[in-house]
Amino acid sequence: MPSLNLGDIYYILFRHKWKVLLSALAGIGGAAVLFFVAHPPYVSEAKLLVRYVRDVRALDSVPGAGQGDLRSPDRGGESIINSELEILTSRDLAVEVAQLVGPERLLGPNAETTNAQVAATVLLKG
Repeated sequence: MPSLNLGDIYYILFRHKWKVLLSALAGIGGAAVLFFVAHPPYVSEAKLLVRYVRDVRALDSVPGAGQGDLRSPDRGGESIINSELEILTSRDLAVEVAQLVGPERLLGPNAETTNAQVAATVLLKG
């Protein structure tokens, strides 16, 4: 029974090098086409909201030590306002409000649908 050694493998690969090369290029080309043409079935978005930072110092030599200082991440507090604005204009909050208030009240009595998602869209559009 003949055995397969490294020389035999090289012989087979080099004898069929064009088939191997064309198959590899076809696979890479197909993957590239799918990458640029096909859209992912989902989209994810995340935002990190940083809250106020409480800095507690334990200095025994200073009178009134142990009281925390409230520090803003920036001087004007714009990042705090922007964080609160992002929360208030988020779709999750709009859906929650639409469910609590009721889509019927937001969309009107003659609305064809009472979907909370549609009511949330109406809320976000203003």
